[in-house]
Amino acid sequence: MTNSPEHDSGNKVKLVLAHSLNTIVIVIPTTKRNLVHNVKERIVTKLSNKRSSSCSSSDMRLQNLKSNIRRSLSPSSARPQPEEAQKWAESFTKLMASKYGSSLYRAFLLREFSNENLDFWMAVEEYKNSKPQKMAAKAQQIYNDFVAVKATKQVNLDAETRILTLANIQSDIADQFAFDRAQRRTQHMMERDSYLRFLQSELFLELAHPERYY
Repeated sequence: MTNSPEHDSGNKVKLVLAHSLNTIVIVIPTTKRNLVHNVKERIVTKLSNKRSSSCSSSDMRLQNLKSNIRRSLSPSSARPQPEEAQKWAESFTKLMASKYGSSLYRAFLLREFSNENLDFWMAVEEYKNSKPQKMAAKAQQIYNDFVAVKATKQVNLDAETRILTLANIQSDIADQFAFDRAQRRTQHMMERDSYLRFLQSELFLELAHPERYY
């Protein structure tokens, strides 16, 4: 089969298909071809504009997030040097030892709506430093908020850990170790998931390796 387009003097294009002794002539109006071409161009333009707008919105959200983090930190929490930020990648513990680092990590989790594990971990750290006479009330509050089934910020714990934690806070003498098992489990989950994603995020990399962004 051979295709041989022919142009006439009007506004049509003749496409001649020759097969053996038979010849088929298809007439395509030029105006329709132009219409299809114009529609395609408009679609491509709209998709391009949409991508550009999406990228701009994403950049704006990231800048707003950074501004909110800076406002939430106290004046004494100076922006860390790259060498300090790089230490956060050594371990979860080193990240949490930094006030700036832990705030940045929490902001990262808030953006993902997955901050309950970290909030629980930090609440337990605060509980450990509480005065003995306030421990019982704080322990019950933490259990209600994070550990109890259908808690408002329920963390993902196995049934055995929940039962053990409940037994600990219901004992006559609440101590700083009441949440140890539950805290270790949530920390392990963060170290395997969100902590690693944080280390790959622009929020962290911009601090630890500014030479890549400026």
